[in-house]
Amino acid sequence: MRQKTLDNAYARFKYLKTLLQEPEKTSDLVRRALAGQRLFSELAIDNEFEPVALNSLKAAANKVLANEGGTKDGWTLLNDMREALYEKTKLLKRSKQQNDKIKLANNKNKAIGITREAELNANQCSLAYLDLFSKVVTIVSTEHGLDTRTRLKLHNILYDHKLMYSDLFSPSAAKSQGLKLIQGGLED
Repeated sequence: MRQKTLDNAYARFKYLKTLLQEPEKTSDLVRRALAGQRLFSELAIDNEFEPVALNSLKAAANKVLANEGGTKDGWTLLNDMREALYEKTKLLKRSKQQNDKIKLANNKNKAIGITREAELNANQCSLAYLDLFSKVVTIVSTEHGLDTRTRLKLHNILYDHKLMYSDLFSPSAAKSQGLKLIQGGLED
């Protein structure tokens, strides 16, 4: 057996040992290669190890890792490490996906809350405007304390506003584009 193949098996052992301590550092490429023995033997990591035939890797691992495995042979140790890292990375990926879903739901809830707050503020502004408008109409319609010129200016302003904001003053389904059901809403 060539020394290069023996070094390759030992480098894989060290690589797996390192990643088992910090499985979150495992790249997607490596995680996919951990799914099977043949994929793992075909894995190449720059400046670490190169692809090797599965049977060659088994034989080299048995030779190089014989003292590392205790009662296990070298290949069984290496394969168990591969499987353990694969399981850890699967759990990490699931956990990350669940966290992403939770973040997405939180962002959606936050957006809904902001939208509802904006709608409430818009409604309050409309009510405040309508209240102010009605009070100015009352003042203009009474003769107390306003000169004719001021009364006419206010009357013209009120008339223009009534035309501009007619949907606000008397919303109806026939005229208003602002009051309609949204397709795909909760009622659909």
